[in-house]
Amino acid sequence: MQSINLESKVNLSTISDIITALQTILCSQAIPGIPDFETPYSRTKFSNLNHCAIELEGQSINAIIAERQHQLDKVLHDFSGLQIVIRGIITIRDQLLNQKKKIIESLNLHRRLVSPLWRLPTEVLSQIFCHFLPQVPKLGKLQPPSKLTVPMSLTRICRRWREVVVDMPDLWCVLSVRVDDSNWQQAAFCYDSWLKRAQGRPLSLRLQFHADDHSTKLQHLLQPYTNQIKSLLSCDYYDDETLDVCDLLDAFSLPALRVLTIRGAQEWPHEQFKAFLVRSQCPLESLIVRGSVVTDEQRAEYVALVPSLQSVIYPACSVTEIAI
Repeated sequence: MQSINLESKVNLSTISDIITALQTILCSQAIPGIPDFETPYSRTKFSNLNHCAIELEGQSINAIIAERQHQLDKVLHDFSGLQIVIRGIITIRDQLLNQKKKIIESLNLHRRLVSPLWRLPTEVLSQIFCHFLPQVPKLGKLQPPSKLTVPMSLTRICRRWREVVVDMPDLWCVLSVRVDDSNWQQAAFCYDSWLKRAQGRPLSLRLQFHADDHSTKLQHLLQPYTNQIKSLLSCDYYDDETLDVCDLLDAFSLPALRVLTIRGAQEWPHEQFKAFLVRSQCPLESLIVRGSVVTDEQRAEYVALVPSLQSVIYPACSVTEIAI
C-alpha cells in the first residue's frame, strides 16, 4: 500500500479527485467478509487435552498456526495502512474546513462592500452609532461591561464596525468597575482596555468593592487615568457591610475630579478627605454623601481648601438616582 506523507500539505486542487476515487472504490468493490476460521480441531471436543497433538484429515496443527500467523500479519499490515489513509483523510478534512472558513470570510467581506451601509463615511457611521445607542444610564445604575450590551455588542458585528466603535472615545468614558477576588487579572485587563479607548477624555467611574486589598487593586488599575477622572461614585456592593473609604482616599490623587459620591461610609473620614483635597488640588464642585454626615465646620474647611466646592448633599433618593 502506498504511504501518504502527512507532513506535506495536500494539494487542494486534487482533493476532489481523491474523494471521487475513494467513493468509486468503496461503491464498486464489495468489502470482503470475515473468512471462516473453523478447523477440524476447533469443531472437535477433546476429552483429553493431550489429543491436541492428533492430526485430523491430514492437516497438522503446526500448519494451521503458520497459516493463522500469516493471516494476522496481513491484517496488521492492512490495518496499519488503513490508519495512514485515515490520517490522510483527516488532513484533507482539516484543510477543507480551513478553506471553507476563508471562503466564507471572503464572501462576507465582499458582500459588505456592496452594502450601502459599508460605503458610508466613518464620520456618518459614527453619528448613526451615537444616535442609535441608548442614553447612558446614571452612574448609580451603571453595571460592569458586558459583551451583550453597547458599546461592546457593536464591536462584535463586523471588523469595520469594531474599528469605528473602538475609535469613538466618547463611548468609553463611563465605566463601572467591580472588584472581587474571582479572576481579577482578566477583569483588570478588560477594564484597562476599556479605559484606553477613552483616549484621554474625562472619565465617570463607579467603583464597587468591599475587601481590604481592593483599594490596592483599584490603585494599580486606575493610576494611569487619575488625571482624567472627573466624576467618581464609590460604593460597597454588599448591603450588609459598611465601606471604609479611608484606603480609597489615601490611594488616589484626582486633579480633575469635579463630582465625588461616597456611599456606605459608616463614619465620615474628615482628616483623610482633607488630605485628599490638598493632595489632589482638584476643582471639586459637588460632594454627595450617603451613610454618614459632614458637619458645617468640616464643610467650611473643605471650601477653604477648594473654593470651587458648591454643595455637600445628603440625598434622600437612592444612590441609583445620582446622575453622571
